[in-house]
Amino acid sequence: MTETVPRRRYDRSTPEEILAGPAFRGLRRLLGLADLPTRELRSLHRFLQWSEAEGVEVARVADLLRFASKGGSSRVLADLRLALGRCLPEDAHLLAMV
Repeated sequence: MTETVPRRRYDRSTPEEILAGPAFRGLRRLLGLADLPTRELRSLHRFLQWSEAEGVEVARVADLLRFASKGGSSRVLADLRLALGRCLPEDAHLLAMV
């Protein structure tokens, strides 16, 4: 018997839909957020949703690694790093961890 892996649902949300959602409620004023490329914005969105579901209030390295392992690709972390790098100050603690 062959085991099947569930297909990951592709996110087709537009940037406008993502930014209007509850995950970005307190973040909409971040500089550069509206200018993020769609792939990076989707990655940040998935991370925010995952963080809320997991009860992560302040992300640590272990949290980032757990999140990335759910994505099945190192691209997930790379996109998250790019998104955060465009929105957060250069000295933000989170940037040093990603």
